[in-house]
Amino acid sequence: PNSPSYPNTSSSTKHSSLIPHPAKQAVFEFVRIIVTDNLASVQSGKGFPILDTVLETSPDGSTSEQQSEFQTSFIHSLLGHLVVVEVLSSNSSVSKKKSTAAQLLPGVAAMLNRIADRLWTGTVIRDQADVLMHAVQLMEQSKSSHQSLRLDELYRPLNRIVLFLLSRTCTAVTEQTSVLETLRTITRYHKLILSSANTDQEFLSCLCHCLVCLANGKSCSELQGRSAIERLWSSSPDDEENSSRQTAPVVAEANRLLQSSAARVWDILLDCKQVEMQSLFNCDFPQQTTKSPKSPSRDTMGFAAISSQNRSIKSLQLLIEDQSAKAWMNYEASEAKLRTDSSDQKRKTIVQRIASLRPRKEKKSGMSTLVQEYLDDGAFNNLQLVQEVVEMQRVKFQQNAMYMFSYMESQWAKIESNLTRERGLWGSMTSSPIDKWMLDHTEGPHRMRKKLCPNEKFYKDYECKNREPEVRTKYKPAYSQDSECYHWLSLCQQQQSEMSSLTNFGNPHHGDIVTSSLKLLGSSVTGRNVDTISLSSSAPSDIESSESGSGVADDDFDDVLGEPVQQQLYRLLEEGEKIRHKYPCARIEGLDVIDGLFIFGVSHFYIIDGLTVLPTGEITDIQSLPDSRMRVIPVQQHYSHKAMQPTSYPIRCHKWPFNDVIDIHKRRYLLLDIAVEVFASDGRNQFVALGKTERNRLHSRLMTSCRALSESQESVLLGMKREGDIEAGTGFLGSIIGERSITQKWERRELSNFQYLMYLNTLAGRSYSDLMQYPIFPWVLKDYDSEELDLTTPETFRDFSKPMGAQTPERLKQFISRYTNWEDATGEGTPPYYYGTHYSSAMTVASYLIRLEPFTQHFLRLQGGHFDIPDRLFHSVREGWLSASEINMADVKELTPEFFYLPEFLVNSNNFDLGMKQSGEALGDVVLPPWAKGDPHEFIRIHREALECDFVSAHLHEWIDLIFGIRQQGPGALEAHNVFHHLFYEGAVDIDKIDDPLTRNATIGFINNFGQMPKQLFKRPHPSRKVKLVQSLADSSTTGSPSTVPSSTSSDRLFYHHLRNLLPSVQPVRELRGPVGQIIQTDRNIIAVEKNKVLVPPHYVRYLAWGFHDYSIRGAALEGDKVTSVYENLHLGQINCAFCLDAFTLITAGESTVVCVWRLVAGSVRERNRQLLPKQALYGHTAPVTCMALSHPYSILVSGSEVRHSGACSVMARKKRGPILNG
Repeated sequence: PNSPSYPNTSSSTKHSSLIPHPAKQAVFEFVRIIVTDNLASVQSGKGFPILDTVLETSPDGSTSEQQSEFQTSFIHSLLGHLVVVEVLSSNSSVSKKKSTAAQLLPGVAAMLNRIADRLWTGTVIRDQADVLMHAVQLMEQSKSSHQSLRLDELYRPLNRIVLFLLSRTCTAVTEQTSVLETLRTITRYHKLILSSANTDQEFLSCLCHCLVCLANGKSCSELQGRSAIERLWSSSPDDEENSSRQTAPVVAEANRLLQSSAARVWDILLDCKQVEMQSLFNCDFPQQTTKSPKSPSRDTMGFAAISSQNRSIKSLQLLIEDQSAKAWMNYEASEAKLRTDSSDQKRKTIVQRIASLRPRKEKKSGMSTLVQEYLDDGAFNNLQLVQEVVEMQRVKFQQNAMYMFSYMESQWAKIESNLTRERGLWGSMTSSPIDKWMLDHTEGPHRMRKKLCPNEKFYKDYECKNREPEVRTKYKPAYSQDSECYHWLSLCQQQQSEMSSLTNFGNPHHGDIVTSSLKLLGSSVTGRNVDTISLSSSAPSDIESSESGSGVADDDFDDVLGEPVQQQLYRLLEEGEKIRHKYPCARIEGLDVIDGLFIFGVSHFYIIDGLTVLPTGEITDIQSLPDSRMRVIPVQQHYSHKAMQPTSYPIRCHKWPFNDVIDIHKRRYLLLDIAVEVFASDGRNQFVALGKTERNRLHSRLMTSCRALSESQESVLLGMKREGDIEAGTGFLGSIIGERSITQKWERRELSNFQYLMYLNTLAGRSYSDLMQYPIFPWVLKDYDSEELDLTTPETFRDFSKPMGAQTPERLKQFISRYTNWEDATGEGTPPYYYGTHYSSAMTVASYLIRLEPFTQHFLRLQGGHFDIPDRLFHSVREGWLSASEINMADVKELTPEFFYLPEFLVNSNNFDLGMKQSGEALGDVVLPPWAKGDPHEFIRIHREALECDFVSAHLHEWIDLIFGIRQQGPGALEAHNVFHHLFYEGAVDIDKIDDPLTRNATIGFINNFGQMPKQLFKRPHPSRKVKLVQSLADSSTTGSPSTVPSSTSSDRLFYHHLRNLLPSVQPVRELRGPVGQIIQTDRNIIAVEKNKVLVPPHYVRYLAWGFHDYSIRGAALEGDKVTSVYENLHLGQINCAFCLDAFTLITAGESTVVCVWRLVAGSVRERNRQLLPKQALYGHTAPVTCMALSHPYSILVSGSEVRHSGACSVMARKKRGPILNG
């Protein structure tokens, strides 16, 4: 009778499954008193067995709905009672009679934990938001009455309740209302919920994730496999009854309120927990302005709006969403594990209770008791085993279904991309001026990389956004002026497609209006002829297709969730392939270190990114392994900012037939002999790092399996055989039989200077794949002021006998002073050196090639996601020379090979906003010397001519001694003032022997950032090159004796400069019956065939002919012209041209306008049974194809059609994502 009154929540349900008995209320009060009286008996950190017994006890025959209704009603009744009696306050009747609030606190904490468990298991089926309100009120009462009482134990269940309520679905109005009430409760009691006493960082991360989801109109309930929660979140009968009355405007208004409430809670969270959040996410948030003028003006109001916008949740979403999402996933997993453990404990408790209820008489029979216990345990174990098997089957079925859905989706995306590409069925017929290109990794003759491929990710890497950074810095953010044009063109094109239906109804000129706006916008933004501006299809697809070819074939599949690893693996391998050996490896690509798997098959070898092999031999996905796993090599990422770090790599396969491998070299990585570089016939090379023992095994197996290595050097690595010696032989026998080394061939002018330098770089371990070991080329000229370049005077050239730091005496004196006055301040025994920076490093390469992708991305990664100060960027060739040779004490850079063959890196074709120098000069294209006439192609031509001139040929050996030879290190280096920091040299440090992680990371970072010395190739002075001398008539007339000077060029050796001296052969090489169609020069003779015939490589003893009335292709022997095979019904119409890529691949085209690729398959031993099977059809022409040309080194096919129809020229290039066509 003296108990206080409180709301009767048990009777508020419209559809209650409990009986409406008058004694129900009395029973609830009685059970509630029992639980309340036992609050003081609960110890800190222990459970609450009385409450567990009350909630779990149910009569026989009760349904699950009745049990949930009872537990829900009792929980609301218990919480309401504790709030009314103020159980934790000083005025509480409970605390006055029995115990203090400090003694009751563990019991209340345990009770709230049990209630939170019921929420997460879906037992509380209604009024979940009231649970949070009651818990907050209990804590508020305790805090107001007991200032010194610590509430740490109550924050854990409170955090769980908050996260549960915020993670509900928001599809119905009732669910939106519940979440909205939760947000309002957090806003009202934020000083309590977000107090400094709440130090749970996991709760802070998960709360940020929930707020981000709500602010974007999403929910956090996207995780699978939680049947209880799904049952809880499903609509109740009331919701189903009212769902028909919910209209779209009501739901939209509720979503708007949710987003605004989430944004308000975010602002409060920043005010309360900004320091903790900055430490948690390792980033800096904008500071909130605390002062404002009494009468704010427009400027101050605008500044406040900008500041508030910069602190908004959407502005800071990119900084926190990845880490908070991972924290949420871990939290969900822990809650799921907690539910599983509790269910297992419940089953064990039931078995124990059943065993305790057996009659005592049964215990007297020892044998029968043991048998019964054995049967019970066996039944329980079998039941658990069946449950596990069924659960595994269910998960596997879901994974397979998800994988098939993702696979079909990728196939449809590939078909759509092929249909909407340029010159596709639904694509544009012309290219767009805002299409972007990047340098392809394919290496052509003499290891020149000239091929450009479309950069499909350009506008994703450089999105159109506010050009002003949120936090002002002295650096220039990465931005392209074309991104704004692409953004607005995309919006206009989207608007045109959405309103295209209005063109035929009421507004026939709408299409013209949008088209004119497109032209106006394109003219104002880019200043180009916008008649040709169009967006090629939609956004580039991320789905990568597979392609098999005669050379390398790259299969790219994004890691599909749930797809078994073995199923992924065997999809990437060739049909019928068997795995012989497998090694964990790391593929080096620029600055990226991509862990993967190296697999030896029967006829191919594979490098698969994203997979690895465990010590047990099992192949698994790398993403499923913990971050603390042992990496293949010690790597420190080349990223100065965490936002630039890639979170994951897709599973991607690179495969080659063993016959296509033309060279293999052992390589160093981080100054350790742990890498191998594999060269393929199509120019697509791979740089792979492994363990020390695995590297040697891999190299020996590759050398054994690749049979084409013995004669492959001549076609790719500059005309040398593998067994050729680099230095001149000194033996008498060698001089008699005419043995010549690579150096001797260069001396006799059988190799150009560029070829020889590239070959030396290759042998010295310099590779395009590793920016830390990029090929090195010298500064050749020092005259960058003349209008015309004179290659006959020594004043035009640099001093090749001195390093860049010694080009001027003034700067050399400073370096000598540093060397002589050296003091080791660190005490680590660092020897003295002249130069603390290297002439080649990753930053050097990226800064030179900053205007060309992918080097722009490499530079941004090294620089922290932004461009450097404009005055420090590479802007002028002349200023670059002065900085490296005279002005800058920290700059001794040499050049890269691109300065001698690639003019594209000198042009800012991507319209990057590189900033403006302090002098007011805007940075754009590289400023060229006057003698280049402002033309990058002319600069490359003259620069290459200077490299090959006789003066450079006569002195190049001196520079080779500095970089690759005897003056690289030792006494020769000291004499030439060519001593660098000791960590640049091979063998100076062994990273594996450094135990201290800080010292280890510092050493790796030093090597990564400052470069590595190439391998020393020569142990004695390098010989000079033989220079052709000509008489100088001026000197002869004045001195009376002829003098000799270097000739300026070597053009006198070219046959087309002396056409009058060409004489026909006495006898014809081959007599043909018609016009010549093809000429092939082999090592032995010259082979030619008539028009409409093509020779079949590699022996050229057969040919294929076409142009017959039956539209067939006929194979015949070259000697005797005997027909051996006939292939019919290949094209609709006559075949106009054909090309044999190799002995098994034929490319044909003709009146059908389709370029077809065929595969020649041998059906049996007899030649006549060979068949031509279609491999791929290449579309793009709209008129008959009349000619084709193929560049095998760059994998490019060019085809042309008749001018009288359309005059189209299509370029088809094989790349990772399949064939492309550009008109």
